[in-house]
Amino acid sequence: MARDRAAAFERFSRAVDGPMMVLALAMIPLIVVPLVADLSPATERAVLAVDYLLWAVFAADERAQTTFALLAECFEELGGVPKVVLADRMACLKGGGVANVVVPTPDYVQLATHYLLTELTGA
Repeated sequence: MARDRAAAFERFSRAVDGPMMVLALAMIPLIVVPLVADLSPATERAVLAVDYLLWAVFAADERAQTTFALLAECFEELGGVPKVVLADRMACLKGGGVANVVVPTPDYVQLATHYLLTELTGA
């Protein structure tokens, strides 16, 4: 079951890589044009609306599975696991907390066990 989910996630990731890159490139003019051009208020609102929409698309992909897949890809590329892994997406790795101690998600525990990860620090 877990292998089926991982394979489906991999297929999904490959399928969306290209479109996500196109959307990332589309953000460049949305950032630059308002800085260099004198836009009407209606055009500014339209640019802002499209910008928000693009950010929402990227935010929808910021899930724990995405973070774990990217961490695993980095570890494979490095050929091992660094002593300390600095993560700026700690919220998706926490399952909760008890007495000010972070309780990791089961998926994170599985990743950490597989890679013998001992320390993950949040930014």
